[in-house]
Amino acid sequence: MKTMSFATMFMVFCYTTTLSAMEVHNHHEEENGIRTETDSTSDDYLFLGHALHFSGQAQDLVFLGKELTFSGQTQLGLVAACEKLIYSGRTGNGLMAACMDIAIDGQLSGTNYVACRSFRVSEKAQIAGNLFLASAKASFDGPIHGDLYVAAGEITINETVHGNVTA
Repeated sequence: MKTMSFATMFMVFCYTTTLSAMEVHNHHEEENGIRTETDSTSDDYLFLGHALHFSGQAQDLVFLGKELTFSGQTQLGLVAACEKLIYSGRTGNGLMAACMDIAIDGQLSGTNYVACRSFRVSEKAQIAGNLFLASAKASFDGPIHGDLYVAAGEITINETVHGNVTA
C-alpha cells in the first residue's frame, strides 16, 4: 500500500511540474568545445557539456561538465560538478560545488557548500555568508563575513573572518 501511495504522489508531482521552468543546454562537440553564454533568462539554466563560459544571468545555474568559468549572476544559487571552477561572478543564495580546483574572485552570498581538492579565495573576492568547505588545500586572501567551517589538510587565512572559524 505504501508503494502505491508513493507512486501516486510521484506521478502527481511529475504532472504538476512544468518543464519550462528550466532551460536545458546539452553541448557536446569535440572534446575541446567551449560554449559561451551571455544571455539572460528568468528560468533556471542547466548545462551538460565539456566547458562553459557563463557571463549571463539566470535564476539558478546548474553545471555538469569539465570546466566552468562563471562571471555572470544568479538570483539564487550556483550548483557545479566539474574539474575546474573559476568564479568571478555573483550569486544571490550560495554555491554548492564538487570540483577538483576552485578559484573564487567574485561575490558569494548565502550559505555555501564546497568539496574540492584546492580552494582559493583571492583578495578581490567577498564572501557574505557561511562557508562549509572540505578540501585538501584551502587559501583565503579575501574577507569572509560569516562563519567558516573547514575540513582541510592545509589552511591559510590571510584576511579577516567576521564570524566563527571551525577547523
